[in-house]
Amino acid sequence: MLRKTGRSKPASVLDSGPSWGVHDQQLVGNTRPADEPKSATLPRMGKKSRAPAIPPPSEPNSRLAKVGRSAITTGMATFHHPRRKFHIPCKGRPILPIDDDEVYHWQSHNVKTAGVDDMVLLSRVTEDEIVTNLRKRYLDDQIFTYIGPVLVSVNPFKTMPYFTDKEIELYQGAASYENQPHIFALADNMYRNMLIDAENQCVIISGESGAGKTVAAKYIMNYIARVSGGGDRVRHLKDVILESNPLLEAFGNAKSVRNNNSSRFGKYVEIQFSAGGQPVGGKISNFLLEKSRVVMRSRHERSFHIFYQLCAGADSRMEEQLGLASPENYAYLSQSGTYTVEGTNDVQEFQETMKAMSVVGLSDQEQKNILQIVSAILHLGNISFVEDRSNFASVHDERYLDFPAFLLEIDSVALKAKLTGRVFESHRERVNMTLNVEQACYSRDALAKGLYSRMFDFLVQKVNTAMVTTTPGYSTGILDIYGFEIFEKNGFEQASEIGKII
Repeated sequence: MLRKTGRSKPASVLDSGPSWGVHDQQLVGNTRPADEPKSATLPRMGKKSRAPAIPPPSEPNSRLAKVGRSAITTGMATFHHPRRKFHIPCKGRPILPIDDDEVYHWQSHNVKTAGVDDMVLLSRVTEDEIVTNLRKRYLDDQIFTYIGPVLVSVNPFKTMPYFTDKEIELYQGAASYENQPHIFALADNMYRNMLIDAENQCVIISGESGAGKTVAAKYIMNYIARVSGGGDRVRHLKDVILESNPLLEAFGNAKSVRNNNSSRFGKYVEIQFSAGGQPVGGKISNFLLEKSRVVMRSRHERSFHIFYQLCAGADSRMEEQLGLASPENYAYLSQSGTYTVEGTNDVQEFQETMKAMSVVGLSDQEQKNILQIVSAILHLGNISFVEDRSNFASVHDERYLDFPAFLLEIDSVALKAKLTGRVFESHRERVNMTLNVEQACYSRDALAKGLYSRMFDFLVQKVNTAMVTTTPGYSTGILDIYGFEIFEKNGFEQASEIGKII
């Protein structure tokens, strides 16, 4: 629709053309005929109004400004028509129709875009047309495309230039059709709907592994943190929300075949706001942590980032206290043969992880205990078993029991007994059973996975404690469902994910 405050002019005046200034290279506001009243304004057009028939400019060498079908800007007003393109003046330059596969956005003069930015406007909605349109935009570095209220994002696997403060200002308070599709537009729409409608909002991010879900969730949280304002308490809360990302990524993300920073757990981040739109609290719910990655993984993949960060970033004192060495010295890390990630500095990432621990409120002793558990899990993996004369499992070298027992602050004899034996209790009796080698290996791996899972739950709990609030208000939720992958050996976590997707 054509939006402009003031009175409307009849269509008969429009058909004559002078007030549009098509043949004049000045702004629309300066092309008013001399006999026209100064109070006259551009018209309002209803849904069934027809666009005025205006001839093309007579000057063949005049400069042309191309625009897309979603919006056209004159010097004084904005015309939105999804089905037609025609000649109107745009900031002193006439406009000509263009092809569907070559569109220039109305706010980005002479910046080329490709395809259709909202695929409900496709002439034929078929799988081939959708894929072709996404491919055109992807090759033109346009990774976002709408399907009505749904935003489709294609991972470019490179840093894009349109996530700066300039884009935050551009999309803040703007309607979705005023700019190119963007994750900021979705985040702004969710935030404004929460304030206007006084209702809780939620965005669901789904896709296969490597699709960019984790990065999208971070951009949404960063955008909301930037536009929501607030005082010292609010700024501290924003820091906790933002710093929870690198902390949970260190303990919950890993390198997979498709993605160097793949989330191996699902999370639901809920940010709570006051009636004025300022964040006052939050809560993180985690589910389906891929515990199996602690003890096994496919070739060319890594375990959770924290193991490699600790091995690379620990100082000499920490190495001595935790008995640390290079990753290839640990059975749990060496089985995949991959220890580094291209473009990732584990030393720097470790420093950011430690900083995040402090921001979310972990004390020095709690940080020490967490690192002890991480190191103890690595040492547990080096414990191996052999068959004794009775075909039962025994520890191959009992010296490997000492350090994990020291880090877990338990007795090495008790650790050995739990790894090689099992106790069955009933209401009448208690039975001690000795395990074979296969059962002992399973018991060791189960202990490592259990330790890691409870440690991860503790970290999420500490983050929630730092964000807890009793202030009533509204909330925006971000559901990040991690992508399913098929491994050579699949555990319960993968089966659960299949069932959830189905």
